Amino acid sequence: MVSLEQKKHVLRASKDILNRYIFDRTVVLAAHDGKGIHSHGTGMLLIVCNQPIVITAAHVIKDLDPQTIQLITTEEPSNVRFAPAAGDLYGGDASEELDVGFLRIADPASPLLANKRFLGLTDLEFFPTGLTTDLAILFGMPGTEHKERIRDVHSFGSFTYMTSFPEDMDWSAPGNRAALLSIGYDETVEDAFRGQDMPLPDPRGMSGGGLWRARFAGATIWTPDRMRLVGILTEFHEDRREVKANRVENLYHLLSHHFDLPEIQ
Repeated sequence: MVSLEQKKHVLRASKDILNRYIFDRTVVLAAHDGKGIHSHGTGMLLIVCNQPIVITAAHVIKDLDPQTIQLITTEEPSNVRFAPAAGDLYGGDASEELDVGFLRIADPASPLLANKRFLGLTDLEFFPTGLTTDLAILFGMPGTEHKERIRDVHSFGSFTYMTSFPEDMDWSAPGNRAALLSIGYDETVEDAFRGQDMPLPDPRGMSGGGLWRARFAGATIWTPDRMRLVGILTEFHEDRREVKANRVENLYHLLSHHFDLPEIQ
C-alpha cells in the first residue's frame, strides 16, 4: 500500500502538470466598478448540458450585478476581461452553511477562453470514500498573488496547498449528509514545490476555488486527470486553522433547478 508520504512525493514530482491542469480550469471573478477591481474571488469552469458556466461560492457573487463581475482568464498582466451572465446561488450569508453559486458564460467562443479548459460533471465526486488514505489539494487565487500594474493592468497568481483529509464521511443516511468538508490550514507548512517551510498566505480571494482529491486508489501511474473536485472553498478560519468547503452535491442540486440533470443517489 502506498503511504501518504509517498503520495506527497508523487504530487511534488508532478507539480508543474498538476498546477497547469487546475489553473487551466480556474478563473478569477473580479468585482469591477469601472475604475478598478475592489474585490475578487475564484471560480472554476464547468460544462452542464452544453452550457458553459463558472461555479463559485455564493458569497463571491451575492448582491452583485453580474455586469460588475468580470471574468479574468489571462496569466500575464492584462486589463482585458469580460462579464458573464446571470446565474443563481444557494445561501452565501455568514450564518448559512450553503454557499454555492454559478454564472453563465454567454460567449464560449471568446478568445479569452482559448487557453482554458472546462470540467465536466464526471469530474465531480459527490460521495467520496477513502478520503483519509488520499490527499487533498486546495487551489485558489489569493489576494497576496494579485498584482496591479500601471493603468489598471492586473495579474493574478494561484496558490496550491496540499494536505491530508482528517476523516471519512458516512453517506449511508441520505437525509443526514454533511453540507461541508473541513480541512486543516496550518500556520506554517512545508511548501511541496519549494521544499522548505513557509507561512500560508492570507486566504482572501480563494473563496470559490477548488477542494480536490488526488484519487490515488487504483492508479498504476498517477496523472492529474485522475483528480476529482469534491468541494468549493467557502470559509477560512485563521483562529482555528481550518478551511471549510461546500460539497459539490450542493452545487449539483442547485444546477438541477436550471438544467435537465439526472438524480444522484
